[in-house]
Amino acid sequence: MGNNIQFGINKEEFEIIKQIDILWLKKNTIISAYKVERSTIINNGVNRFRNLFTEIPNLNIKVYIVIPEKRESEAKKKINSPANIKEGISDKIKIIMFSEVMGN
Repeated sequence: MGNNIQFGINKEEFEIIKQIDILWLKKNTIISAYKVERSTIINNGVNRFRNLFTEIPNLNIKVYIVIPEKRESEAKKKINSPANIKEGISDKIKIIMFSEVMGN
């Protein structure tokens, strides 16, 4: 992924953003991001996306949390928290189920 200077992101935030599982790039622009949350805390993924949106506010980055079906209600609850709704984060994060990825 290079370094924070290439993306115009401060170093501390860059280290957090790099923890997102997949960052889809077009040259030096992040166009989408995917965080797989099989068993880890869903808030971790949401917080990483929050940092991404804060550092790069002018881009329309598509972000996705990929989860097993049994975690759907938990993910929706975390993504649609009052703070995330107020800040517009809940509208930006989409959920993808494992079965969609695996074709089951």
